[in-house]
Amino acid sequence: MTLSYEICKELKEAGYPQKRESCIGYAKEDGAMWMAQHRNDVLYLPTLSELISECGDEIISLHFKSSGRSWVEYFGATTVLKTKLYSTPEEAVARLYLALNR
Repeated sequence: MTLSYEICKELKEAGYPQKRESCIGYAKEDGAMWMAQHRNDVLYLPTLSELISECGDEIISLHFKSSGRSWVEYFGATTVLKTKLYSTPEEAVARLYLALNR
């Protein structure tokens, strides 16, 4: 998986759309992955393109280092953000979403 359970939980708490409310374990549905740690705590695991789309219509610049680490720069009308280095592009964009929606 590209995002941890903890990040998916933070996304849900920040209002990230959850595409399904009940699932146990892992399942693929419409190309998406679902993950659950507990029966009552189901979290949607978004794709990179879904994460980018949810960040809005502003300019997002996704960078990769040769070490495999990634970061994102976001240029909004009134906001400019740069994330720290993260282990995957998905995590970098998820952290951007969280910064924009807290």
